[in-house]
Amino acid sequence: MKFTCTQENILEGLNLVTPVTGKNLSLPILNNVLFVVAETDITISSTNLELAVTTHLRGKTEANGSLTANGKLLRDFIALQPNG
Repeated sequence: MKFTCTQENILEGLNLVTPVTGKNLSLPILNNVLFVVAETDITISSTNLELAVTTHLRGKTEANGSLTANGKLLRDFIALQPNG
Protein backbone atom coordinates (compact mmCIF):
# COMPACT_ATOMS: atom_id res chain seq x y z
CA MET A 1 0.00 0.00 0.00
CA LYS A 2 1.34 3.38 -0.98
CA PHE A 3 -0.43 6.69 -1.42
CA THR A 4 0.31 10.40 -1.31
CA CYS A 5 -1.99 13.12 -0.02
CA THR A 6 -1.71 16.41 1.80
CA GLN A 7 -1.48 16.61 5.56
CA GLU A 8 -4.70 18.64 5.62
CA ASN A 9 -6.62 15.98 3.66
CA ILE A 10 -5.55 13.08 5.85
CA LEU A 11 -6.21 15.04 9.06
CA GLU A 12 -9.66 16.03 7.81
CA GLY A 13 -10.45 12.38 7.11
CA LEU A 14 -9.09 11.18 10.45
CA ASN A 15 -11.02 13.89 12.31
CA LEU A 16 -14.21 12.57 10.71
CA VAL A 17 -13.75 8.87 11.46
CA THR A 18 -11.76 8.84 14.72
CA PRO A 19 -14.56 9.99 17.08
CA VAL A 20 -16.45 6.77 16.27
CA THR A 21 -13.63 4.65 17.69
CA GLY A 22 -13.94 4.09 21.40
CA LYS A 23 -12.35 2.49 24.37
CA ASN A 24 -13.58 -1.01 23.68
CA LEU A 25 -11.54 -3.28 25.92
CA SER A 26 -13.12 -6.51 24.70
CA LEU A 27 -12.42 -5.78 20.99
CA PRO A 28 -9.29 -3.60 20.74
CA ILE A 29 -9.46 -3.59 16.92
CA LEU A 30 -12.40 -1.18 17.24
CA ASN A 31 -9.93 1.47 18.43
CA ASN A 32 -8.37 1.39 14.95
CA VAL A 33 -9.24 3.02 11.66
CA LEU A 34 -9.07 1.10 8.39
CA PHE A 35 -7.17 2.51 5.41
CA VAL A 36 -7.97 0.95 2.03
CA VAL A 37 -6.07 2.04 -1.06
CA ALA A 38 -7.56 0.82 -4.34
CA GLU A 39 -6.76 1.71 -7.95
CA THR A 40 -8.11 5.26 -7.82
CA ASP A 41 -9.52 5.57 -4.30
CA ILE A 42 -8.25 6.12 -0.75
CA THR A 43 -10.80 5.25 1.94
CA ILE A 44 -10.66 5.62 5.73
CA SER A 45 -13.32 3.99 7.89
CA SER A 46 -14.07 3.10 11.49
CA THR A 47 -16.86 1.54 13.50
CA ASN A 48 -17.98 0.93 17.06
CA LEU A 49 -20.41 -1.83 15.95
CA GLU A 50 -23.36 0.56 16.33
CA LEU A 51 -22.18 3.28 13.99
CA ALA A 52 -19.78 3.21 11.05
CA VAL A 53 -18.17 6.17 9.30
CA THR A 54 -16.36 6.08 5.96
CA THR A 55 -14.70 8.92 4.10
CA HIS A 56 -12.70 9.21 0.89
CA LEU A 57 -9.46 11.14 0.56
CA ARG A 58 -8.11 13.07 -2.38
CA GLY A 59 -4.67 11.89 -3.26
CA LYS A 60 -2.50 9.81 -5.54
CA THR A 61 -2.47 6.02 -5.21
CA GLU A 62 0.68 4.13 -6.13
CA ALA A 63 0.16 0.63 -4.71
CA ASN A 64 -3.02 -1.08 -3.51
CA GLY A 65 -3.41 -2.41 0.01
CA SER A 66 -5.03 -1.94 3.38
CA LEU A 67 -4.06 -1.56 7.03
CA THR A 68 -5.49 -0.69 10.40
CA ALA A 69 -3.89 1.69 12.87
CA ASN A 70 -4.90 3.34 16.12
CA GLY A 71 -6.89 6.33 14.92
CA LYS A 72 -6.23 8.72 17.79
CA LEU A 73 -2.51 7.96 17.90
CA LEU A 74 -2.17 8.37 14.13
CA ARG A 75 -4.20 11.60 14.09
CA ASP A 76 -2.09 13.11 16.90
CA PHE A 77 1.15 12.04 15.21
CA ILE A 78 0.21 13.56 11.84
CA ALA A 79 -1.02 16.76 13.49
CA LEU A 80 2.38 17.22 15.17
CA GLN A 81 4.32 16.96 11.91
CA PRO A 82 5.49 20.22 10.32
CA ASN A 83 3.50 21.37 7.29
CA GLY A 84 5.05 20.81 3.94
